[in-house]
Amino acid sequence: MNSSLGQHELPRILIISPPLDNSGGIGTLYQNVASNIEGLAFIRFVDSRGKSKISLLPLLRIPFVLLKLTYVSITWKPDLIHINISGGASIIRKCFVALFIRLFLHKPYVVQLHSSSFVTQIQSLPDSIKKIILFILNSAARFLTLGEYWAKQVSEMGVKRELVRYFPLGISRTEEYTPLEQSQQTIFEQDFKLYLMFIGPLNHKKGFDLLVAALERLKNENLYLVAFGDGDIHKWRKLCESRGINAVFCGQVGNELTRSVLSLVDIFILPSLNENMPVSVLEAAYARTAIVSSQVGSLDEYFDINSIAYVKTGNLDSLTDKLKIIVEDHDYRRSLATSAHHIWKENFDASDTTRRLVSEWKRHIPSPLRND
Repeated sequence: MNSSLGQHELPRILIISPPLDNSGGIGTLYQNVASNIEGLAFIRFVDSRGKSKISLLPLLRIPFVLLKLTYVSITWKPDLIHINISGGASIIRKCFVALFIRLFLHKPYVVQLHSSSFVTQIQSLPDSIKKIILFILNSAARFLTLGEYWAKQVSEMGVKRELVRYFPLGISRTEEYTPLEQSQQTIFEQDFKLYLMFIGPLNHKKGFDLLVAALERLKNENLYLVAFGDGDIHKWRKLCESRGINAVFCGQVGNELTRSVLSLVDIFILPSLNENMPVSVLEAAYARTAIVSSQVGSLDEYFDINSIAYVKTGNLDSLTDKLKIIVEDHDYRRSLATSAHHIWKENFDASDTTRRLVSEWKRHIPSPLRND
């Protein structure tokens, strides 16, 4: 019997996404959605990628993803399917999934963009392939972005303007940051005045080489860099040692340890060359840590110059000069941190952003909904 979504019935949303514990910002955002969804909707996740770092293997997962998607659609009967899309092989996987949904499952689907490279990669494709991808994207009930900048970018690329909507997702913690174990506190027992933190891959795209070069220019023995992320740690450690930079490289670690350290350091630095809406900045804002960042993606739509110390993207002089100012001015750091935390509270609290996301989902659920 056909039934409509009653006043007290919660929608069922199936989310196609990379694994939450191994997908960077997407994982963090949707862990927060899951933590705040109770009483708003029922959600289930289908892993679209797996945890392999071998580029071909995620593509080979497509048949398994489609089988799982079919099984869950038949047994759980979702009202809507939400597809998280980023760049690279994710574009191919998610377009296969969306096309399958349209042709065989006949369910409404919403696409949400999480990558800063998506538009560039689509535009570099042959016209015939780009037309197919745009057809699939334009068949969605809604195309969501995390900011206005990316909404304009995808519209100019060819996604219908009336399909595109932007609003942020957020992060929140109901508990205090996990205290550090004694063995993990040693990096903070040194007699240094200021701790700087970098989170992300140790590569040029994230601006890590610029950060190292800026610290070398500063020649400040009272600065201590804490770097969390994967990359050629041995190379960077030797380079920092040879240039007199105090640094500790922690590798890829869990979210809780990252957040614990983030709440203890003085300055968070993101000199990235390109971003969508960097979740690490939201974490730093929540933690009341002063932020130095390149002005990329949708950041400046929410954070002004009173909440983030912006630097020119890819500009070593700008990064060096801004670091010198913020290192020497305690009141400036405190003011930045306070303002950024206020902006997090107003715009990026996951309890609020999750409610807005559920409201958006509900707009695209047809009625009558399911054959129960």
